[in-house]
Amino acid sequence: MPVNLVAHRGDCQHYFENTLASVAEALSQGIYAIEIDIQFSQDKVCVLFHDRSAQRYYANTNRFNNQLAIGELTFAELNNEPFSLTNQTTTSSQYISQLHEVVALIQQYPKATLFVEIKRINFQFFRYLWVYQQVTYLLNPIRQQCVLISFSYRFLRLCRKQTQQPFKLGYVLPEWQSYSPKMLKRLTPEFIFCDEEILPDNFQVTQQPVQWVFYDVASLNIAQRLIAQGAYWLETFTPSARRTQLQQLKINCQ
Repeated sequence: MPVNLVAHRGDCQHYFENTLASVAEALSQGIYAIEIDIQFSQDKVCVLFHDRSAQRYYANTNRFNNQLAIGELTFAELNNEPFSLTNQTTTSSQYISQLHEVVALIQQYPKATLFVEIKRINFQFFRYLWVYQQVTYLLNPIRQQCVLISFSYRFLRLCRKQTQQPFKLGYVLPEWQSYSPKMLKRLTPEFIFCDEEILPDNFQVTQQPVQWVFYDVASLNIAQRLIAQGAYWLETFTPSARRTQLQQLKINCQ
């Protein structure tokens, strides 16, 4: 079985994370599994954004030093200037991206899989059902290529109860203790996302009845350890570089 590499927030080696450019770069390099994070702005625009506040993304401005959340800012405010991530090496200017832009891009890659993480902070500003309805409406053109993922078990349970053309689901484990037969039976996720740091050394990964995705695979040593434990989905900020390393070891990956 080949190792599947997932571009964590796109290809972050060359572009700002969670932007249309980072997703496009990963796809152009032949990385066809992409993970993104989404939140809704105050005026209900669905954007790609990871953090709970805007501060880190706009490091060179004083506009957001008060830790305002995305749900407290309008899209116009967020789109007023480009990102300036702390410790980011790229010098290209990129503005905040909208989910519908990524959907249009994925439509050009029928083999691509998009893992869409719905951040829990959304539910401080919007109802669970409303978020589900908005997200699935936007993702409908690529429904068969999408997996909805979240740390929020409650949100995923709501997703699972929807019987009209259901989406595949992925549960992001908040802690190792959240993994249990009871959870698997009630939620029946297609994927489990797990921080590689919380995986017990003696746990042997099996890909049935659920597929495991491990993040963040920040080195070749971590990748080798996970593969030895039976992992076949590895999420990394630098997917192209990790693929080169694995291929040099004669490990089949895609």
